[in-house]
Amino acid sequence: MKVDLHIHSTFSDGTLTVPQIVEFARKNNFEYIAITDHNNFQSVGVLKGMTDELPHKIAGIELSTKHNGKKLHLLGYFNVNSDFDSEKFAPLRALIDREAESKSVQVRQMIDNLSVDFDVSYDEFLSMLNGDGFVNRVHIARYLTDKGITDSVSNAFKTVINTKSKYFVKRREMTFEEGLYAVVQCGGLPSIAHFVEYRFTDEEIDEIATITADATDTVGVELWHYKQNADFRRQIIERCKKYNNLNIVFTAGSDFHGANKVQNIGEISPDELSAEEQRFFDDQIKHTLEVFKNRNII
Repeated sequence: MKVDLHIHSTFSDGTLTVPQIVEFARKNNFEYIAITDHNNFQSVGVLKGMTDELPHKIAGIELSTKHNGKKLHLLGYFNVNSDFDSEKFAPLRALIDREAESKSVQVRQMIDNLSVDFDVSYDEFLSMLNGDGFVNRVHIARYLTDKGITDSVSNAFKTVINTKSKYFVKRREMTFEEGLYAVVQCGGLPSIAHFVEYRFTDEEIDEIATITADATDTVGVELWHYKQNADFRRQIIERCKKYNNLNIVFTAGSDFHGANKVQNIGEISPDELSAEEQRFFDDQIKHTLEVFKNRNII
């Protein structure tokens, strides 16, 4: 079964448009895809206008949340035919609007800081944006790279826009609890993204599980991700067995960003799955999709 439930488009920090992503998935026989742009639902309007039967399309979002000041991104999955302008989605819209304003102020202030030492301006930055989504630091990195100030997006993050750089500006950030409750209140299924990128203690992971169990009985964990190898996946599976008060389902995503990252759509593991792992993958994803169906997400 070919699925990818974690894809970014030009509506956030990806480099392919939604139609380009859907066309790639169609040509490569994907059954299900989810566009999960950072902190916005702008892809949904485009997805609703696409009548292709396959791939099946799931509305998604990736919320940039934190727990105890540490990064903890949360995916949310919804039925693509939902009315995201309805009162039902007011809690999530309020969080998204607050996040957009916070990031916009941060980006403007960072570019103002950079302008002291480099030939940059906020107006020029805005004119160079390709997408229609919210701005964040990757857009600054791309801008600096396009101007030749840094030689790559990754090096921009390592140097001038690093969180320890003199140009960096802190902002108000969304907590994991805020994002989780908003997804659940709006009828979505939450899933914790790419656990490999986090540095939580065992006690903090227990805290995250407790917060989750207080909000919902079912949560996803992104087991398959292009950075998570077989050993790490086994660690996740064993850890999840501890939380028998939660119905944990496993999701899979490439975290595709187009030219901004190396992986392609559908690359949900850094290593090739063995025959046994492939059977486990197929069984678990079928189960997850059944949960999605029961919750009217697909």
